[in-house]
Amino acid sequence: MLLLCAIANAQNPVTITAAASKRPSQSGSEITKAFDGNLTTIYHSNWSLNAMPDTVDFYFVGVKSINKVDYTPRQSGPNGIWTTVDVYYATSDAPSVFVSKLSNISWAQNNTVKTIDMTASPIVRPYIVRFVIRAAGGNFSSCAEINFSSAETGPFVQPLDCDNPIAEDFTAYSDIKLGISSASVSPAANGGEDISRTYDNNTATLYHSSYAGGGFPMSLTYNFTANPTIDYISYVPRQDGGSNGIFGTGEIWYKTTTQTTLTKLMNFDTGFSSAAYQISFPTALTNVTQIVVKVLTGKNNFASCAEMQFYQKNSAGNLYTNIFADDLHTTLKPGITQTDIDAIASPFFKSLAQCIFNNSYNKKYRVQTYDFYPNPGTVEGILKTSGLNRVENPTGIAFKANTKAIVFVGDTYGVNPQLIIKDFGLDYSATTDSYPLKKGVNIVNVLHDGLAYIGYFSDSPNLQPVQINITTGQVNGYYNPLTDTNEQWTQMLLNGVYSKLDIKGTYVNLNLNKNILISNSASSGKALVVAYDTIVHNEYTLNGLTKYNRVPKNHMFFRSITGDGNPNAGGDGVNYPIGVGGDGSNLASPTGVFKDPWGIAHEFGHNNQVRPGARWIGMTEVTNNVNSAWIQYLYSTNYLNTTRLEKGNDVPKAGAASLYGGRYGSLFDNCLIQKKHMEAQGDVFVRLVPLWQLELYYQLAGASKNLPTMQQRLSGTPAPVGQPDVAFWYCDVLEKMRTTSQTGLNEGQLLLNFVSATCDAVHEDLTDFFVKSGYLLPIDLDIDDYSIKRLTITQAQIDALIAAVQAKGYPKPVSPVLNYISANTINTFKNLTPLATTAVATVGVTVNTNTLKSIIPNGPMQ
Repeated sequence: MLLLCAIANAQNPVTITAAASKRPSQSGSEITKAFDGNLTTIYHSNWSLNAMPDTVDFYFVGVKSINKVDYTPRQSGPNGIWTTVDVYYATSDAPSVFVSKLSNISWAQNNTVKTIDMTASPIVRPYIVRFVIRAAGGNFSSCAEINFSSAETGPFVQPLDCDNPIAEDFTAYSDIKLGISSASVSPAANGGEDISRTYDNNTATLYHSSYAGGGFPMSLTYNFTANPTIDYISYVPRQDGGSNGIFGTGEIWYKTTTQTTLTKLMNFDTGFSSAAYQISFPTALTNVTQIVVKVLTGKNNFASCAEMQFYQKNSAGNLYTNIFADDLHTTLKPGITQTDIDAIASPFFKSLAQCIFNNSYNKKYRVQTYDFYPNPGTVEGILKTSGLNRVENPTGIAFKANTKAIVFVGDTYGVNPQLIIKDFGLDYSATTDSYPLKKGVNIVNVLHDGLAYIGYFSDSPNLQPVQINITTGQVNGYYNPLTDTNEQWTQMLLNGVYSKLDIKGTYVNLNLNKNILISNSASSGKALVVAYDTIVHNEYTLNGLTKYNRVPKNHMFFRSITGDGNPNAGGDGVNYPIGVGGDGSNLASPTGVFKDPWGIAHEFGHNNQVRPGARWIGMTEVTNNVNSAWIQYLYSTNYLNTTRLEKGNDVPKAGAASLYGGRYGSLFDNCLIQKKHMEAQGDVFVRLVPLWQLELYYQLAGASKNLPTMQQRLSGTPAPVGQPDVAFWYCDVLEKMRTTSQTGLNEGQLLLNFVSATCDAVHEDLTDFFVKSGYLLPIDLDIDDYSIKRLTITQAQIDALIAAVQAKGYPKPVSPVLNYISANTINTFKNLTPLATTAVATVGVTVNTNTLKSIIPNGPMQ
């Protein structure tokens, strides 16, 4: 009896998924410190604000019940110790309905642990446990640790919509992989990477052409002795993360027992995709003796292949067409009864039919129509950018390793879609597996955990969407703000199927940790998606994609990374660490995103950099910030129509004290006074200042000619008549870089080319501006910018450029002191406001009217 009582009263720790506090916290004392397992760290409200009443929410996923709470106050000092609290809760079944649990709990203001015992009436299936703190020491709010316990163990099991069994033998439904008797390649392969590696059943090995490069076409010849029938080839590119040699275009040639002369069958084009690619024959080839895969182009002038697999279609399996009304197996024929379903021999098809019969099959996610997207590499080549989404078409289905994905596919219109499974939960170590899909039933052996996507990429402009039914795996869901409700959003966060959630925006797709979404956007995801879409859309507008009708159908991509590290923009999108102990508020709440969007805009800016025309050596961390500064100016609630360049407390020159706008001072000191080339100094933010000044002058100050600003143009104000539309100057510069070749230009020529294009965009002679800003000065120096390249510009080149610009007859800018504009002086330039008669302080420098009179005789800041 004593043992039974002990078991009944055993307390099992309950994991807190996330937490949020209503009151601002003191920096370094965020609410996450209340459940970090460390009594020496604490949650504490902001030291300068009254925190009463405070509301603190603790979130749980999959917890069966809570019957005890232990609140441990700070271990020294009285401030913030909770003395009067109310407790509310919401369950996972009704996540938006709060129920009062306990009211007016009174605790002594001391450092002992305070316990709430709810053994007699536990909170069942909690989603949120809310503490409303109505009184606390010094009107602050603090907590060293809070611990929740339960008499139960393990998570409650989320019901599956349809758990179709996959243990049976599906061989009869799988296509037949054919054996290869021998193979050869011409020209010869690189030593140790011969063609035999393309049929050794090991994707970790590969064939690779000579490292000398070239030699196209490469002919990979495969011989068959069993005279098989072949319907298609599956080309598996290298799987080691490299890209050299991935096939682009090619041809298929063949011989048969009756056609002994090598004959061309078809062309193929993989789009240089790293995913497995199915080459479907127009008609099946019978009695085949030889297939030649003739590779015409390969990535970086090489050819490589992990596996080349030849298949014959198999139609032996019983698909129970007498039961299912369509080839996708999404509906039952009229009149089907329980007796008919009971008679199905296959456990899988029986279960599938039963789920459909019971109306428990989740067709929203399992049965979808997926649109095609242009090959991201092709689009990036046209835009001269990078980082477009490689995992379009989220399915909302999660798979476990060593299970089967059973997928029915409709007409593919000659394009081979892929089932892509990526384990984003592994963050930087995420595995990515791609499986070619064909029309009909596909039986896929899943290698790794992950979320599933349909890779349906093609450069054909008018492809029809493909219909797909994914019958296995678990529904994790993905959020679409156009179709999903707040309640559905919350249920996705709570389902416990996978640690991250896909979110589909208009311009960007997101993959974010559920715990930070629960902490920061628990009730709705709409405003969060709008925040990210707003940033990307504004970058597209700034960079000219909107003006020139180049906004891609493809999405950009952004994912959160668990833990610490630096955000980065990779070839497949933006990776943004949450930070150790961070709550992700800067990523997972619209308020947090817009508090200071510089970092997010910075990484998207990397992917949107037009290269090499606007990313010569030294500009990798500069022209991306042309976007960051613009987004920060427009939207940051922390900066209010200014940027870090104006508000940053920076050192203007060696030995000087830091001051606001110090990087302007550094620009003046290095380039205007010492006449150093801009890239002879290493501060990338100083390099940004002149480009930001051009944004201010032309996009916001109307070029001191009362021309429409960018916001006015976007709001419908007509373009100026007889003058360049300077509000879109940067659009025009980048469009020139996109549409003209920079092949053969060295780094110095790229810089000069940018200066010339900028003058052309605004029809003004900006050479004086670029001289004063340090870009149009002689230099011959190695620049370290993730790689080292030589930047050389001679005085002769500068003179030639100035002469070329002057020959076009462009006037100088209206303002001869354009180099002094900042976000603080836009109206001065826009309205031609006169200077005061005494010295005035501006962004880090002192401008004296007497000094400027030789430039501006009447003293206006023009």
